Amino acid sequence: MKIFGVSAKLSLTDSSSSLPGPVPPPPRPHPPPHHRDTHGPPSEDDADARIRQLVHRVVRDRRCELHLEGERFRALEMGRIFRCLRDIRVGGEGHCVVSLRLSGFINDGEMALQALTHADLSSLPLKVFEFSESPALKRPTAVACLSSLVAAHLPPSIQSILLQSCSLGALKKMANDGSGGIDEWRHFVTTLAGKGTVRLLNVSANRLDKTMLRPLAEWVAMGEACTLEELNLAQNALVDGSVGVLLDALQAAQHNRLTILELSENHLASEGAQRLAAFLSSPSCHLQTLKLYRCGIDADGLAAIARAVERNTSLESLTATANGHLSPLWIDRVGRKFLQALMRRCEAGCPLRVLALSVPEDQLKEAQELFKQQTHTQAILVPPTQHHINNPTLVDCD
Repeated sequence: MKIFGVSAKLSLTDSSSSLPGPVPPPPRPHPPPHHRDTHGPPSEDDADARIRQLVHRVVRDRRCELHLEGERFRALEMGRIFRCLRDIRVGGEGHCVVSLRLSGFINDGEMALQALTHADLSSLPLKVFEFSESPALKRPTAVACLSSLVAAHLPPSIQSILLQSCSLGALKKMANDGSGGIDEWRHFVTTLAGKGTVRLLNVSANRLDKTMLRPLAEWVAMGEACTLEELNLAQNALVDGSVGVLLDALQAAQHNRLTILELSENHLASEGAQRLAAFLSSPSCHLQTLKLYRCGIDADGLAAIARAVERNTSLESLTATANGHLSPLWIDRVGRKFLQALMRRCEAGCPLRVLALSVPEDQLKEAQELFKQQTHTQAILVPPTQHHINNPTLVDCD
């Protein structure tokens, strides 16, 4: 899903290389521990001047993305940055910051979130908010702060929330200890649902399991009232049939809007594949893109998915690389099943646009010839030595 079409961005992670204009002198190296720094820290006026200069460059160059990295910006500076943005916008100069990305706030992530709640972000035309690689969200108090930020301080224009690698899965352990972690997570998801504008949610690499998935399932079960169109659950702890909690909710909500689902690097195995196949075969499935990279699915599971794809009419792109590639009879058990599905989809007038599969090395050439029998689907066949999905062997079917 394309949120906005402007590609220019401003990263405040390294002002010497990212910003236009004269290159400032390199920073003075930190003195050794035994040497006392006689210069002292910069004054508050100097810090404000530096931040205002950076913000004015956002305005001058009409930047659309603001990326603040915890290694270079303290949480206490968040408020100053956004006060500058607000004052400039009120002053009539205007700017187009539609994407705010915060990452790497290892020690003061909660403080950064608190600073944002005190800044007037509602006056910015934000569409994307990212808070990633910040383990602060393993604490219920930080999640509560994030809920407050989303509910009262992010503007109605917000469409995408990105929370990858934030240790959210640790909330379950805290819930077991009686500290209310799951309750805060459920409240946060309810807050997202109440916002009524969020179309994309990325909670990848957070060790979410079946219990943590339930609030998300309750959200998509709202049907048309759920605005979510893209959900990224990659690199979590969804094993075997636990993904069924989400799929059952989607199947029950016939008018759900979810079109992109990312489940890569969850050990779904054969049981998870069967649950996916049942959902893909149902009239409630409106998925257009499904990603299942390295999900522990064997040849039988892939065959079940192939039969479901044959009956499905909405799916346009399926990635299932690094699955079933150990089968000595891959051509018969997997390849021909998918070829039949592609042929039937083409006959029905709803061809699959892209299909990516892993193939045993000794059967690759035969698989390439097999998929050349159809001309409507771009077949990406990946040998085991090239399992990374960005380095495939491409069969040109045009």
